[in-house]
Amino acid sequence: QAFDLPVPIFAPRSQNILAGALPAFDLIVDQMKHSPKLSVAITVYPDAPVRTKKDAAQKALASSRETSMRSYFLSKGLSESRFSVQTELASVPAGRFQSNNPAFPSSVVAPAPAKSKKKGHAAPATAPSLVPQYVEIVAHVAS
Repeated sequence: QAFDLPVPIFAPRSQNILAGALPAFDLIVDQMKHSPKLSVAITVYPDAPVRTKKDAAQKALASSRETSMRSYFLSKGLSESRFSVQTELASVPAGRFQSNNPAFPSSVVAPAPAKSKKKGHAAPATAPSLVPQYVEIVAHVAS
């Protein structure tokens, strides 16, 4: 069963867990502490899929996010046997959160103004882009 994370966990180009995500994580940790058979599998994603060696920065970002997630759960006193963290580099989930979410500065994720094919005319402004979740957490209950 996947946990619904109601807020973004990471800002684009960041490996730091956003403060607004901590209450959602605290609820997951509380559930894990109250149910010893509960474990979670955490998948983290980069900002963009890693397809070539040129995408080393995305690979490093995903690795840093993985470390952030592991550190968070360890800091809450959970044994590493209760959770796993893996990185998915080949894909990134579709956008989920509006870029005008207060957790994200508009300068970070605002779409660049599109240019019209006609000379001297700007295309109409596009709708705000969606920011991916970057983290998925799935619960498992041991039998």
